[in-house]
Amino acid sequence: METAEQLGLEDEPRTWWFTFPQGSAYAGRYAVTHGVYDAARAEVTRHFGPTFAGQFASSEEAGVAHAGMLRLRRDQWPAPVDQQTAVPAGEDNVFVNPGGLVQSLATGEWRRPGDADTALMSAIDPAAPPAEAAGDAGGYRLTEAGEQALTAGDEPATPAVDEQAGPHRMAAGWKGEPGECGAECACGVTYDGFDSLGAASELLDRHIAIANQSALPPVPAGELRTGMFVATGDMDAPGMEVRHVELAEDGHWVGVVYAGPSYSEYRVNELLFLVDAEAVEQAAARAKARAHRAQQIECLRQLAQLAEQDEFFPLPRYTLRIGGGLDSPEAVRRFAAVLDVEAVEQDYGLRATWRYGGDELNPPVEVEVSAAHPRSAGAKSTPVPVPVSSPPAPPATEPPPAPAVPAAEPATTPDPARRCCWCGATSGLAMLPHGPDDPVAWACADATCPQVGAR
Repeated sequence: METAEQLGLEDEPRTWWFTFPQGSAYAGRYAVTHGVYDAARAEVTRHFGPTFAGQFASSEEAGVAHAGMLRLRRDQWPAPVDQQTAVPAGEDNVFVNPGGLVQSLATGEWRRPGDADTALMSAIDPAAPPAEAAGDAGGYRLTEAGEQALTAGDEPATPAVDEQAGPHRMAAGWKGEPGECGAECACGVTYDGFDSLGAASELLDRHIAIANQSALPPVPAGELRTGMFVATGDMDAPGMEVRHVELAEDGHWVGVVYAGPSYSEYRVNELLFLVDAEAVEQAAARAKARAHRAQQIECLRQLAQLAEQDEFFPLPRYTLRIGGGLDSPEAVRRFAAVLDVEAVEQDYGLRATWRYGGDELNPPVEVEVSAAHPRSAGAKSTPVPVPVSSPPAPPATEPPPAPAVPAAEPATTPDPARRCCWCGATSGLAMLPHGPDDPVAWACADATCPQVGAR
């Protein structure tokens, strides 16, 4: 790795990221400080000693994001080496580190001892020199009382869990210089590196709301069943599906196989928080949408990179148009509001077009989005794809003349004198026999006249 002198950065103030080697008490953590190279290195050396993996001018070079490292806040830094005592304060059931940190056996977390912690003066022999035995805690030899305290509790113990608050709640918050503010959830998710505590708290509140919207009461590990989802505290994967549960022969431990697959062991009565399957499915859908969005952005980025590197890479000679459909008219309105363009109502839905650049010689680049109006509850037709651009309307033409309808013949009015002489009917009549001088008479047929029996 090139030194700061070789890079010409020794006199330039910047942010430096310090990582620590494997086997160190701070492995998996990193420290951040700002200033010129010599001053930054001296400050970190004063607190952590000369042993660290390297110093980098940016987080990308240090690879802390890809490695999943956690940041050591300023309030977590150990005291300066020349001020550290051989016996730091801690709490019961902790390993003590010569650098000033304590590690909880329950959580495995390294941190600085606080005022409320219980001192381990009775557990650590302050007069004893640092031991090199692998079994000693943090390089210090434990007294008999200390060994009993660290080895006590072989029987399963029920951890204290706040069932009312749930696994997601604000556990800590810290304020400092810009870029050193943050907040932490009880599940371990940390939002650090913000300019203000309010910005970190806003993201933490959103995380808590999403995580607790379907929170279920905790259950002992011995009661886990296949198909349950154990909470992880991760927004992208809030739960791990239980595939198999097996009780150990001693009855104190439970082995759980999760989907993936992965395997974990718990004490029988250790409380585990659950999430429902719907929350896991929603998180998977959100992760899929983010992955699809990232793919689209990367596609545009690669096209732009090809066009920049190769001047002969073909692009449209005239107007470059990019179009697509959005999920809802509200998304089209949001697109239009951000780019300060107008959302136009169409027969099928809503459309917005953003034109970038353009002059008398060069046409603009057009980005067009659209979305269909939501279907009504009573609609039964099959939805059709919404076109990005509405097709041109056909030229207006005169409608063809309607075909002539023949006039209906006027209805004939029946002769009032033409009636059945028996029942008075006006239809189905037959003329009765008569002489040349007799008047004409009409009557119904014998089979139809109701008065045929009275004749």
